[in-house]
Amino acid sequence: MAITDGAQVIRQHLYAVFGATLVILLDWYHLGKKVRDLMSMIARNNDEKILHLKFVFYHLAAWRNLYGFTLWKRKFSQGTKKTS
Repeated sequence: MAITDGAQVIRQHLYAVFGATLVILLDWYHLGKKVRDLMSMIARNNDEKILHLKFVFYHLAAWRNLYGFTLWKRKFSQGTKKTS
């Protein structure tokens, strides 16, 4: 599994290094960009686009805060010692 921007050249390099196709997860910036691009194609008008984007990004932000930040915080706080 790799977190990347989804570029084909990155997939090719990962395949060359690991010899297998890896699952690609988009980073947060590129995930948001992809969602906005796709919503621009499927929404009937700008108001509908904005309504659906707010809904999707609300849930993505909740997931990110619940899982992404929590895991990141745990990973990096375990190795640090507090000094008084």
